[in-house]
Amino acid sequence: MDKQIARDHADAILEAWNRRDYDEIASHLTSDVVLVDHTRGRTSTGPGGYVARFRRLLDAFPDMRGESVSVLAEGNLVVQETIWHGRHTAPLVLSGYDNVAPTNDVMTMHLVTYMEFDDDGHAKVLRTYGLPGEVPLAAQPVGVG
Repeated sequence: MDKQIARDHADAILEAWNRRDYDEIASHLTSDVVLVDHTRGRTSTGPGGYVARFRRLLDAFPDMRGESVSVLAEGNLVVQETIWHGRHTAPLVLSGYDNVAPTNDVMTMHLVTYMEFDDDGHAKVLRTYGLPGEVPLAAQPVGVG
């Protein structure tokens, strides 16, 4: 795959997250996609697992948007650095725990995402890296996502 095409696919995934178009996000993934979230030390599989990993956080921060600040691409591999900004204005739903009430705090989060695409342009492996302290809720023992 041409590195520009891989970059375009990575940008399309980010744009779909910003629109909260979860079906569009899933359409850019293989059916057996693997997400390794190194920030929280968790792994998810399949498009549903990938979307669910971040959806609860984005639902609690409805105005949160990611902006790509740097991208490296080589063949089917893309590394994308993003900065996310948003305000916590809706409850954060945590399975098995009480919901975290909105704090109205603004959060800024820096993420690096490594993406490996198949030859058809679908992401098959994603790895995210961030600082847990930037997501105060994720630093709690219950975690987020």
